[in-house]
Amino acid sequence: MDAGTESRFWQSFKQKYPDTACIVVTHREQTMKNADKILQLENNRTPTDEAQNAVDTLLDSIGLNVRSTK
Repeated sequence: MDAGTESRFWQSFKQKYPDTACIVVTHREQTMKNADKILQLENNRTPTDEAQNAVDTLLDSIGLNVRSTK
């Protein structure tokens, strides 16, 4: 999706389904900014607390104020 279409999609999704969980796989920073939680998987498993803390630090460094979770 291009950025404009994606923006309209998320606006519509949040309006129509406000209490619905959605799992998104992305590399796009703008898409991550819409997330309530970010989970990083390594080898099909959730990482250790130490590794997940590194993800939180990375997100903070690029201005994404989203807490990751296990």
